[in-house]
Amino acid sequence: MQRLLQGALLLLPLLLQPSFSLNVIVIGDSTASDYFNSPSFYPQAGWATYLGGHFSTSSGIYVVNMAVGGQSSKSYYEQNLWGQVKSQYLSAGDYVFIQFGHNDQNAANSNVYTDAFTTYQQYLSIYVADTLAYKATPVLLTSISRAVWQDGVLLQTLGDYPAAVRQLASELGVALIDMNAKTTALFSELGETDTQYNLFMCLRPGEWSNYPNGDFDTTHLQEEGAKQCAALAAQGVAEASLSIGAYVV
Repeated sequence: MQRLLQGALLLLPLLLQPSFSLNVIVIGDSTASDYFNSPSFYPQAGWATYLGGHFSTSSGIYVVNMAVGGQSSKSYYEQNLWGQVKSQYLSAGDYVFIQFGHNDQNAANSNVYTDAFTTYQQYLSIYVADTLAYKATPVLLTSISRAVWQDGVLLQTLGDYPAAVRQLASELGVALIDMNAKTTALFSELGETDTQYNLFMCLRPGEWSNYPNGDFDTTHLQEEGAKQCAALAAQGVAEASLSIGAYVV
């Protein structure tokens, strides 16, 4: 009996180890990106920074946040950021979460602009095809809503881009996490003031040392907003019937 007990104790650490290891790689823009190397931006934060906390610690799932501020689906590819992700991080069995749109709609900047139902979908399709070629799983995400209100109503400022992602996911048979719909519902429930001043970078003068004069940014998230959007993304993982959904906590 003692030998059996000793054997069981020796096996216990092995049993607690994850049976697999994979990366969930996030590519996108400043609404998702990390700001650990830019402390002067605090409390600005991206939702993908907190996504890893929604997976079981023993799952073997690691979130690799490769979202970069200012990028669109076009510029992320043209500047070879995607090439670096593929060569350095992407392996068979991984997941790639793809979320662009905020900068794609900037028609004044040809380096980032894409048309929703043509070039935007074309670049998204490249990410999907490349991910599949690596025997990894692509997941398309619509962009989070901005916190722009008019007469008490949350405005949809992203034009056709969320609809273009939904259409493409359906056509390609790719999993979709509709962050635009989820954040629209959350922000509408919370209301204008709570959303802008608790979740977004709408900061009152003297409230934060990095922004002594305050700020009124209805695109970028502050830390609490990033955490809540990460929770919505994790909820979307579970709802999308992805294999990693079983490890969402």
